[in-house]
Amino acid sequence: MKVVIFGDSITNGYGIDGNLQTPILKDKLAQLTDAEISLYGHNGEDTFDALRWRPYIKEEAPDKVFIFFGANDAARNHAITPEDFAENLTHFIRAFGPEKTVLLTPPYHNDSVDAIFRNNQEIARYRLMTLQVARTFEPDGCQLIDITQRMQNAINPDTLLQADGLHFSEAGYDLLSAAIAEKCNPLTPV
Repeated sequence: MKVVIFGDSITNGYGIDGNLQTPILKDKLAQLTDAEISLYGHNGEDTFDALRWRPYIKEEAPDKVFIFFGANDAARNHAITPEDFAENLTHFIRAFGPEKTVLLTPPYHNDSVDAIFRNNQEIARYRLMTLQVARTFEPDGCQLIDITQRMQNAINPDTLLQADGLHFSEAGYDLLSAAIAEKCNPLTPV
């Protein structure tokens, strides 16, 4: 199975060991699944920026595309409304095929670190849009991972994040890779 994970700096492994990018997500998934993983994560990108990557991802001919955006879309310095976000997700689903697409809701954010630039109240609006888009395409095979909820259900969700309150810690990548592996391994319950 060929899998593409398409997202922003979280997909890109930003900040782990002080690096601008690391393949931590790919490395962790290699321990959980035998899928061939390609990462398309770009630091700072929102769904509008990411529209340009559609042809490159399609060229890979993946069996599954995991779409993980929202953290930057919900940030105050990005002009992406929740409605724009939903429209961009729809473009991705149509480009890759709903039967190949797995949407992830935006991640939990540690508001005690910074609630002005981005916060969970705004992220909740983008999560809602992700849920609505997923429901629209569910009859055609689109799947969903509610990573927001999974993170919030953790005993201490802040441990899933680095000190910046946004990017994932190793524990966060453990949770994320397990959730993605569930969708890659057909015999694993979802």
